[in-house]
Amino acid sequence: MFVIHRTCVKSMARLSMLSISTDVSLPTFMPVATYGAMKAVHLRDLDNELILANTYHCRHLGNLKELSGWKKGLLTDSGGFQIG
Repeated sequence: MFVIHRTCVKSMARLSMLSISTDVSLPTFMPVATYGAMKAVHLRDLDNELILANTYHCRHLGNLKELSGWKKGLLTDSGGFQIG
């Protein structure tokens, strides 16, 4: 579900909420976990609602959320496009 909470009358920028398996406030900073891992920071140290990962490289390892231990939103790109 996608809900718009506020819209700026000048720029039309929106403050919104995307509800997937977890709620994600938008706009959001979304770190990119290339090769299914964050570089230079541990996932438990992030205060983010969502990360982006390319799962093409780790598809043989199974469920990325279980592999990474990430409990919040996960957007993946593996040639196709999924969000969950």
